[in-house]
Amino acid sequence: MTDLLLWPIEFVLENFKTYPILSSAISAFIAGVISTFIYLRKKTFVVTFPMPHTHLWHKAKQSNGSINTQIIATLLLRNITNCPLGLSSARLIKPATKYNLIHNSLLIKSINTKYSGTTITSGYKIQPNDSSQVNLHLIYDGNLNRTNTKNKTLEATLGITADDGCEVIFSTIFNLN
Repeated sequence: MTDLLLWPIEFVLENFKTYPILSSAISAFIAGVISTFIYLRKKTFVVTFPMPHTHLWHKAKQSNGSINTQIIATLLLRNITNCPLGLSSARLIKPATKYNLIHNSLLIKSINTKYSGTTITSGYKIQPNDSSQVNLHLIYDGNLNRTNTKNKTLEATLGITADDGCEVIFSTIFNLN
C-alpha cells in the first residue's frame, strides 16, 4: 500500500531530468492535494462560550400523537478568519439517534439590530475576528434518549458546520424540560 502511495514522489525524484514537464505536473498535483487537505482541516470558528443555562431539551406531543424532540442552545461563536463566515447546519452527534432531523436552524444575532437570522435566508454572517451570539434549533421526529433524568440534565455533543465546510464539534449540558 505504501508503495502505491509513494510512486508519484519516487517518479519525480528519479525522472526529473528525463521528463521535466511530467515531473513538474506531478509535483504541482501533489502540492495541490496537500494544500487542499490542510485547508479543509483548518478551523475557521470556535465555540467560545456555550451558555448551558439557556440550553433546553424538550419533548413535545404532536396533535397526531407522535412525539418530537426540540433541542435549543444559545452559543457565542468566534470567527477566527479574516472573511465573513456564515453558518450552514447543525447536527446532534451524541446521544446517537435513529430519528430524522426535521428542522435545523442557526440564527446569528445581527450586530447593530435586535434581530437574528440565518445565513441562507437573511445573509447574516459572523464578521472577521468577531464573536456573535448564535441560537441553535434542532427538531427530531421522535423521543430522543434522555439519560440522567434525576439531575434533570443531559450532556450532548453537537456539530456546527460553517458555509466553508468546516465543522466544529463541542459538548454542552442541556436542561431537560
